[in-house]
Amino acid sequence: MKRLVFLPLCLLLAACQTSTENSLKTVDEADAKKLEEALDNGQAVVLGDVYYNAKYCPGSSITMINVATSKYRFISNGDVFSLGSDKDKAVVEPSTYRVTRVSCGDSVVKLGGDWADVLLGTDKLKKALSPTFSVKGGEVLHIGTLRINVVKKRTLISSAKVIVTREATSQDARVKTKEALAKVDRPVHFTN
Repeated sequence: MKRLVFLPLCLLLAACQTSTENSLKTVDEADAKKLEEALDNGQAVVLGDVYYNAKYCPGSSITMINVATSKYRFISNGDVFSLGSDKDKAVVEPSTYRVTRVSCGDSVVKLGGDWADVLLGTDKLKKALSPTFSVKGGEVLHIGTLRINVVKKRTLISSAKVIVTREATSQDARVKTKEALAKVDRPVHFTN
């Protein structure tokens, strides 16, 4: 009987300790120096956050493609780890980028470029609707909030219908970003 009471209590406590607030890692002196060197060499630094409907997603990732070179860059936030991805931010070449994939936990939204989209004829539409942004050399840019909005819930016979929107950087994200990048001697530009 004690075990039956103890297990739900442990699960409840574990759930309460899971953070759902923006958890950007603070840049230390060594990382700040690397970022400054990259910025001095004409590269840019990009950050962003993901929400699923109204809730911040602490375990998320953003995939983007350089429109000119077709090179992909990845940003992982929170507890997500992926080979080839940058934690919380990405150092990129100055260019225009298109977001191609946004994930929040198990929810993954692909925004064109997928072979299935090409076959189904939805590729051009998805690419046209996917968020884009441009970044200049030496710039630190928070691309804003990428929000996964559920338009139609999943049923037994169909997947959920969602749309990804790019919104102005929230006040909370502005504060967290400035705190995290305090040791980088560059202004942070935010999406309005």
